[in-house]
Amino acid sequence: MRACTAVITEISYNDKDIAYRAEIDFIAKEDWEKELKLLFEELFDGSGHISREAANEDSEAGVAYAKIKAVYPTYTKEMIEESSVEKLMAHANVSVLGTSRNIEHNDSFIFYKRLQAIIDSKEKSEKTKTKDKDRKRIEAAAPAYWPLIKVVRLYVKSPALSTGAIIVSLSPC
Repeated sequence: MRACTAVITEISYNDKDIAYRAEIDFIAKEDWEKELKLLFEELFDGSGHISREAANEDSEAGVAYAKIKAVYPTYTKEMIEESSVEKLMAHANVSVLGTSRNIEHNDSFIFYKRLQAIIDSKEKSEKTKTKDKDRKRIEAAAPAYWPLIKVVRLYVKSPALSTGAIIVSLSPC
């Protein structure tokens, strides 16, 4: 079984006044376009329909389907079949491609929640006081960005990192 994606995480010393910092770099548009082409090859069978293997999350088709659904959660199987790489590339959900986001906060919990909303494949946002059913519907419609992340750089005030050392982790989704 292969990982559906891997996010490179670099942890470095934080020399700024703010307690917690993160930089998230998203992949280039060209890289996502290449990835989508490969995902389509793995997802579709010879007749142009989504493979039955897409239901098996351990199969190549299942992994491809999960990545596409993560970025385009409102798309049904039928919509994906009728779509194309070009149409998906024009979708607003991939407007982050080729950009970076910075997150900073002095409160570790708030920092964690803001970071989690972008990089976590499970929870997309803080729980609100809305009804649980409504919250789940809203979260299900929000895109997950983990397939589009190139690297996450975390900056912490650790004396062990003050020498310039950088910890690098390759984490599967």
